[in-house]
Amino acid sequence: MVRGAYHFAIPSISSGAAQANYFINNGGGWSADGKTLPPLLDVEYNPYSSLGNSCYNMSPSQMVNWIRDFSNTMLDRTGRVPMIYTTTDWWNRCTGNSTAFANHPLHIASYNNVGAGTLPSGWNKYSLWQYTSEGPVVGDWNVWNGTSAALQRFVRNEAAPAPAPQRPSIRSTADVIAIDSFGKLFNYPSTGRGSLGTRAQIGSGWGSAKSIHQVDWNDDGVLDILAQWNNGRLSVYYGQPAGGFQSAIILAASGWGGMQLSVGDWISGARPSITGVRTDGSLHYWAQTRSGSLAAPRQVGHGFNGMQIVMTDYDTNGTQDLLARNGQSQLVLYKGNGDGRFAPASRPVVGSGWGKMVTLNAVSGFKGSGTQGIIAKRNDGNLYYYSIVDGARWGTSGQIGHGWSSMRITGAQIN
Repeated sequence: MVRGAYHFAIPSISSGAAQANYFINNGGGWSADGKTLPPLLDVEYNPYSSLGNSCYNMSPSQMVNWIRDFSNTMLDRTGRVPMIYTTTDWWNRCTGNSTAFANHPLHIASYNNVGAGTLPSGWNKYSLWQYTSEGPVVGDWNVWNGTSAALQRFVRNEAAPAPAPQRPSIRSTADVIAIDSFGKLFNYPSTGRGSLGTRAQIGSGWGSAKSIHQVDWNDDGVLDILAQWNNGRLSVYYGQPAGGFQSAIILAASGWGGMQLSVGDWISGARPSITGVRTDGSLHYWAQTRSGSLAAPRQVGHGFNGMQIVMTDYDTNGTQDLLARNGQSQLVLYKGNGDGRFAPASRPVVGSGWGKMVTLNAVSGFKGSGTQGIIAKRNDGNLYYYSIVDGARWGTSGQIGHGWSSMRITGAQIN
């Protein structure tokens, strides 16, 4: 049986410390034996007419100081603050609506069969509610506000276990999002150390997607999914801070099925936008309006027939560039100038032997904070990471996965 002792306070006859010491010395202490409630301080209406009014003729500040004196002594000697038993009316009147003891457990007296009602100032929950003075056995009746396990923790003065953190379904721009052969959507979280962690399913019904792109489309700090569908529809799914996604918002009902897309901060200082290669080889970008819709397209290039593009800051100068894989298995750099156009410069070849790559996905933070790179899926199902370092130079590369042949991953041009 869980049990405890209480002290009926008479604040006007001696100090809070004196009464706390008397209480402790006569059985009112506390021990972590798993069956002793914290000491209870009963502060309520004065029942003795000889001692003054309901507040013992004490001012609110005097009453608060007395309770604090009692509590500090109890904490020093037992390691626990007392639980406070009171009524809302008495407390607010006699302490002047004090909120100084909000960290003390509350034992509220409110006789009814409906609920504890409005709580005293400072508390937004009670630990115990005394709801009646009558019952099948003599004495007041109380109910604990919580589970049996929570009561045991309260008795032992143990902290509640931390709740499982709620986080967005896509936690990092270095995560890999993939669709399996059953249309299930998975997130493979980046460890930040050059590898991927255990996958988690974050959706289903994605079998008819043509490409998927993780991006903070609305700039709210939570990553979203922009999806291109085989039927030509383009839609965005806003991520929610606690996990999951909102219902799809259609950006375009048709016309996008044949394009090859890349998504990112193509225009510096603006919301993310889309660059895309149309079937005629022309390159366009679609800026995002304030409402989240797409502005009219602007053509910024031509001759991109059959090229696969990926947006990344290859020269690490703070503006996004395009890397395009051409028909000779080369990667060609098209430097962006931050306003939607390309910088007036040559188109250097920055890589060769990329013909086996079927997916190019730009990531940041994959090998630590501030790192930039490309995750590429090869036609044999192997996954590779290529780091970008020192301004327009490839760093180390290495295989980070295998068996991805049936998986369609972030940024993929799904054929």
